[in-house]
Amino acid sequence: MRPPWGWVFDGPEQPLRAVEFDWPRLGAGEALVRVTAATLCGSDLHTRHGRRPTPVPTILGHETAGEVIAVGEPAPRYLDGTAVGVGERLTWGLCASCGECRYCHSGLPQKCDRLFKYGHAALTSEWGLSGGLATHVHLRGGSALVALPAGLPDELGAAAACAGGTVAGALRLAGDLAGRRLLLFGAGMLGLLASAMAADAGAVVIVVEPDEARREQVARFGASQALAAVTSDLPDWADVAIDFSGHPTAVAASLALPRLGGQTIWVGAVFPAPPLEVSAEQLVRRCRRLDGLHNYHPSDLATAVDYLAQRDRHWGFSRLLGPVLPLAAAPGAFDCRGAVRPLIAG
Repeated sequence: MRPPWGWVFDGPEQPLRAVEFDWPRLGAGEALVRVTAATLCGSDLHTRHGRRPTPVPTILGHETAGEVIAVGEPAPRYLDGTAVGVGERLTWGLCASCGECRYCHSGLPQKCDRLFKYGHAALTSEWGLSGGLATHVHLRGGSALVALPAGLPDELGAAAACAGGTVAGALRLAGDLAGRRLLLFGAGMLGLLASAMAADAGAVVIVVEPDEARREQVARFGASQALAAVTSDLPDWADVAIDFSGHPTAVAASLALPRLGGQTIWVGAVFPAPPLEVSAEQLVRRCRRLDGLHNYHPSDLATAVDYLAQRDRHWGFSRLLGPVLPLAAAPGAFDCRGAVRPLIAG
């Protein structure tokens, strides 16, 4: 049997290298997973093209699903407390956390002092199979593991590991959405998923997206309106504005537009951009709330998997996943056009 292998990333614009690895020895709470699907996140594209730094060499890919082929002793456990078994389908969160530091104890395990991020960690002799663009992934202890329900496609289980969890986390910060008005910036995978989830929760949703092709999809995912740009009637309309794009213009608009007492949530600004000028006086006088979300809480992954399993048939989220490519063709996936995200099948 061929040893496990993956595509190693050495730096921006450098060709990916196919590298074989030794079969790992599993410790307590660890697992070895055969990758069945991986989707490329926008941050993968930013990293590939030099717009976002990451330690190298590494194996990119942090949206992954797979089948368990071996477990350590004792076996790892899912977030619901049940033991992981060989042959089970699962996905895992962006991060593995220690469970002991001040951040883990204060509700921010995704910012653990000893955080390990799948698809963003430099390769070491002890840990090589750490990203989704590989035949296998070696899961560490302290990972957020969620079983994939029967009927949920592997590719959507993979997308839940970043897009789904991130959207669930943003809407968690927004609180009860019933009867509220949401203004979303960006109609990529995150924005469309957020639109559908918010609509299902009883919100009225408007999406701002300059790209016409993306804008044409918005109505199919629960939004009442899709706009190419901010219009004069938007100020004070929204109870909550969420930016998924990270574009400086959208980030600024998302802060300026919500009503008095409203809320802004920033999600997409995960790559370097010019500083934003903020009026502290206006933030104070308008009793406004500003939240940032990065990496999401492990519970958000469970929320995302459950939601996708229940509502994919209604909304058709699978249509947002682009052409299916074999792992051998993964380098070409970074240049794939015409779809929200390409899928790499192992």
